[in-house]
Amino acid sequence: MLYIKFEIKDSSRFEDFQKLYDHMVKVRQPGFKFDDVGPEFDWDGMKSQEEVDAAVEELNTFLDHQVEPEIYRCKALLPNYVKVFLESYLQGGNESLESFGSQDVVSIFNYLEYGFEVEMDTLKKINDHLGIVKFSTANYPFGGMERFIMTLAAYDLKPVACFDGFNECDIKWTTTHEYDSVVSLKKNRFSMIKNLISNSFFKKLSFLMLLLISSHALAQMDTSTYVLNNSLEKKNKESLLVLDKPEFPSPEKELLFFFSETYFFDLHNYSGNVQKVDNVRLVYHPDERIISADTSSFEFENHAFKDLRISRKPIIDHIGVDSIAKKGNTVQLFHFDEEMDYVYQVYELKDAQIVTSADLTSVLYYSTEYTYNKKNKLLKVITTDDYNNKEIETATYNKNGTIRSKKSFETSDGISITTTTYSYKNKLLTQVETHSVLYFVPLDKEQKPIEKINYSKYTDDDTFINLNTVDFLYNDKNELVKVVENSKGFSKNEGVNYKNMQTFDLEYKSNKLIIIASLPENRRYEYIFDEHANTKEINSYVVENDETWLHKKTTFKILYRE
Repeated sequence: MLYIKFEIKDSSRFEDFQKLYDHMVKVRQPGFKFDDVGPEFDWDGMKSQEEVDAAVEELNTFLDHQVEPEIYRCKALLPNYVKVFLESYLQGGNESLESFGSQDVVSIFNYLEYGFEVEMDTLKKINDHLGIVKFSTANYPFGGMERFIMTLAAYDLKPVACFDGFNECDIKWTTTHEYDSVVSLKKNRFSMIKNLISNSFFKKLSFLMLLLISSHALAQMDTSTYVLNNSLEKKNKESLLVLDKPEFPSPEKELLFFFSETYFFDLHNYSGNVQKVDNVRLVYHPDERIISADTSSFEFENHAFKDLRISRKPIIDHIGVDSIAKKGNTVQLFHFDEEMDYVYQVYELKDAQIVTSADLTSVLYYSTEYTYNKKNKLLKVITTDDYNNKEIETATYNKNGTIRSKKSFETSDGISITTTTYSYKNKLLTQVETHSVLYFVPLDKEQKPIEKINYSKYTDDDTFINLNTVDFLYNDKNELVKVVENSKGFSKNEGVNYKNMQTFDLEYKSNKLIIIASLPENRRYEYIFDEHANTKEINSYVVENDETWLHKKTTFKILYRE
């Protein structure tokens, strides 16, 4: 699930955005149509000219709305201060706007209604100062986040972090209308320390001590770093130590790569000795006109080093290690990001495994603890922030090492419990079932840890349950040929509140994968692969009645190292 976290500076503006969010949820419901039935009047029963004039004015207003209805919806839903911000953004000469074609506030509103091809899952306050909006997608590409991020900013809900499907990013605002999305980039630690210690006495003391530690540690660090390509890393995982943020296995991600906007922008998912990928995304009108174009470029680079304090194996660094210190059996890894004030990360390792991490973002401080079993499988993750909001994640595994279940407990708004169960047959993943429930528990009266509470006593007829099931079907060659996703929300009192079904039929041809999707809108996707089995082109077609037309074309120009 994708998300954007944002600062709340004015609670009334959060309520304003709630109205837009509700509209975005409404227009995404299956079969939704705007009301195009005009008002009806009893003309014969009107007794005065004033009644007739009022009826004529109402009818004319309705007819005007039918000519350009999106303009009137935009005027009705977007407050003036939002329009002013977006107009300023559009007039600011931002280079990225050129890729979106002709733009005005109504075009952004159209994007929010239809161009942003996601399902809006959750909008909530984490606390009085921080909120989160979560959304998911089964359509690639889904339209990108930038204009949605700017819309949040227009409501004075300043985005500070996001998850784009693969990377957790900090959002650093450089101007009122421009930002950088930072993903664990390696920075100069001394300039970061200088920025940090200038802000408070406490940080001066902490980071002056850290400066002494890291300076000494860096002197001992083997600086003969080198670049290791992704193909070599995949082949030699047993002989390498990969430093990355610990995560529970999610075997469905590989199977459902076509669900993800960001899968193709993570070069660790590519085969071969990839150096760089240039991406071009075109969106077409049914008459074959190009209505928008977007380009991007990204390069592969793995930093590797050797340090016997961590491991005898060569180390592949995905977290951006700037310095190392050792205290007894514990190794500390420090990462600094000079482009964001107050941002740093500290990881602690024992037996070459990350056991704790600390993140100080521009909004909150997060501390995380990781627990493993005897087979080095991640068992439990506990994350706590400044406001003592806590998230606990646990996992169980089968005897062969595959993941059997995951469970998360999140306490920012009641206790939200999400349970994911995995089923297999002949070592193939056959089903993923996700069950989510929000409980309201008086924690001050509960003595047990949240993962040990008996939640059945807090379940009643109003308890709302979200259930999502994804089934995977295979052919005789063990190739995935069909995916069926069913989701519904229900309670005893309300019954079934919503029910959705999506299907994906997969057909394999030479260097090509064809997917026929029912979302429930009908779509056809073509994935064309190069000789390394990497995707070089994606074509997305809209299927309406007997007509099929190209809606989006995404090409990937992949440069391989010699």
